[in-house]
This record gives sequence, C-alpha cells and structure tokens, in this order.
Amino acid sequence: MTKASSAARPVESLWSPLGNRLFRTLWIANAASNLGTWMQGMGAAWLMAQLSQSAQMVALVQAAMTLPIFLLVVPAGIVADRHDRPTFLLATHALMALSALGLSLISPPV
Repeated sequence: MTKASSAARPVESLWSPLGNRLFRTLWIANAASNLGTWMQGMGAAWLMAQLSQSAQMVALVQAAMTLPIFLLVVPAGIVADRHDRPTFLLATHALMALSALGLSLISPPV
C-alpha cells in the first residue's frame, strides 16, 4: 500500500460500525444476552457458595455452565455449515423448546 492511497482513506472512528442499524441492533441484543448469562452464572455461583463451603463446588458450577459450549461448539459449527441454516436454526430452537417443556413437566410444584 502506498502513502497516497493510505492518506486518501478517511479515518474511521471506533464507534462507526454502530452507525449501521442492523449491526447496532444485533450488538445490543448480544450485549443483553451476555449480561443475562453473566447474571445467571453469578447467581448460580453465589447460591453454591451459600449452600456449600467448598470452593470446588463453586468451580464445578462454572465448569458445568461452560463445558457443554466447549464440547459442542465445533460439532455444531460443522453441522451448521453442512445443512440449511434456517432449517437448522428452527430444529435447534424446537429442540430447546421441547427440553424446556420436559424440564417444566418433571419439576416438582413449588
């Protein structure tokens, strides 16, 4: 790259991608989702710290939250790349809904 071509380009701000409405919406939704995940993880670790004096149990809660993601991210990416993405997304959301329904049916009433 020559000096002339690099000097002709305008300098973009760090915040310039947020000028795109679609990117901004996706970024805000992702930030809200991450915040909820962090709050749930903190609450689970706090509850385990209250229930048990063992630091290993608190660490096991954190490991139980992240281990499925760690183990399934590569196979899920392979499956997503080899199949139709809208169909894959619909199937995974249906599976999550069925799992949530199953858990709600087997949980004892409060």
